[in-house]
Amino acid sequence: MPPTERVIHLSIGQRTEVRFKSSASGGYDWIVTVDNEAAISIYKKVEATPECSQPPGASNDEVFQITAVQKGVAVLHFKQQRAWEPEAWRKEEKIKIEIS
Repeated sequence: MPPTERVIHLSIGQRTEVRFKSSASGGYDWIVTVDNEAAISIYKKVEATPECSQPPGASNDEVFQITAVQKGVAVLHFKQQRAWEPEAWRKEEKIKIEIS
């Protein structure tokens, strides 16, 4: 299945968040690689939710905070995979960040 693709337009200094449903309870983690790392700053966090709001075995969302640093284009390749299965992945998404 080809990756889902989307485009996000940002101005320098502007920030956006990209959120993915996690499957950490199954050993999966969202991994990102970036073409043109100089154009953006990226930070990953796992969103904490109160224990009582999720069923047992559920995973919190994985959130990537992306900040535009300089003009240009950065392409982010996200893959949900297990660390011990680097050649196999469950889901893939591609995001193009256009910075003006």
